[in-house]
Amino acid sequence: MPSLGFLLKKLVGSLLMPLPVALFLGTAGWWLWLSADRKGVLWGGDEDRRKRRRARLGQTSVAASLLILWVSACPPLSQSALGSLEDEFPPFPGDSVAAVVVLASDFRHDLDAPPTAWLTEASLYRVAEGIRIAQMQPWATLMLPGVDPARVIAGAEVYREAAIALGMDPRRIQLAPPGLDTNDEAQIWAPIVGSRRIALVTSASHMPRAMTLFERAGLRPIAAPTGHRALTEPDFDRPFVERVRRLLPSESGLDRTYTVWYELLGGVWVWLTGLF
Repeated sequence: MPSLGFLLKKLVGSLLMPLPVALFLGTAGWWLWLSADRKGVLWGGDEDRRKRRRARLGQTSVAASLLILWVSACPPLSQSALGSLEDEFPPFPGDSVAAVVVLASDFRHDLDAPPTAWLTEASLYRVAEGIRIAQMQPWATLMLPGVDPARVIAGAEVYREAAIALGMDPRRIQLAPPGLDTNDEAQIWAPIVGSRRIALVTSASHMPRAMTLFERAGLRPIAAPTGHRALTEPDFDRPFVERVRRLLPSESGLDRTYTVWYELLGGVWVWLTGLF
């Protein structure tokens, strides 16, 4: 059962994302702007400087909300920000490791779909990269996150079944108890792995925070980032209209900014918890 502190951390983090912040500023600004135009309600009809200041504050707030939305959804800006985060660690260099630890992401469980469809995009990338590294090193154990039986039908081990469906030998798979977040996972794996060298597999954007937490837990990880989402695509063979369209605000741009902001907030949290 998640603690109150964990739930508060998730709630505050969600409220500080670009979209909720922009909606709050826009709504508050619209209310200030509208109320300043209603004569005789707030200040008895006195058209003084307070009313004009209120209107200007509302206008500024609405403008700020639109600016945040535009900047957050602008593909070139979001791609550049995400790219700088993902480029901090290179791909797995191929060093010999005793185990390959794959960090959890979200999943769904539907008996009408194949096991590989149970994983979200991020989870599937992580499991696939973990299998790739483990297949190159047949002595290494593939260590996958466990799943809380209360979350899935019949308590199926989602990650294990997906890995087996992708061709992994089930005898080389080890599961860990489910964790709430990356710090939990580091604490869970620490006594299991000990001082052995491991390949740590997670999304490229998440890797800086994961490495910090695993090293803080006394583990010896080698970064194995995957699921890069800011890869540069050549534009020379694209029509001019398509190149212009890729500069306009989009859902994909907003999604990349969400990832960057989520990791930045997570990094601040890691830094704060390291002080105490």
